[in-house]
Amino acid sequence: MTNTDKNNFNATIGNTVLPAVFVGQVLYREKQRRNEPSEIEEVTVGKIGKKYFYLTIWEERYPVDKETLQYTDKNYSQNNFQLYRDKQEILDRKERGRLTDILYKHFHWSGNKHKNTLEQLKKAVEVLGLS
Repeated sequence: MTNTDKNNFNATIGNTVLPAVFVGQVLYREKQRRNEPSEIEEVTVGKIGKKYFYLTIWEERYPVDKETLQYTDKNYSQNNFQLYRDKQEILDRKERGRLTDILYKHFHWSGNKHKNTLEQLKKAVEVLGLS
């Protein structure tokens, strides 16, 4: 890789090519605390290396992978975190989890599955593409 190639590195997920991370770019992280609602925190890219980049808040303490936007602490997994390119990704992930939880509780936990008509169940299977 030449010097210009290092700065233009594009990560790929599946067939999607993600734009390169650059110094000064604002990324987002979901800050989770026990027994409190999570909040979205803005972080700024401060330094970029060959494989990792570093955030201005923590200097070189947390090397974040350029491809996955993930920090993985090999010694203490509760410090791991995922960065996102925009807030909507975090909000969509939270909404997906909330809706999945509602469906799970309906069909498994609360026992309301017996109150559904056959037509409602057929329609749900059709909408979800499970048939």
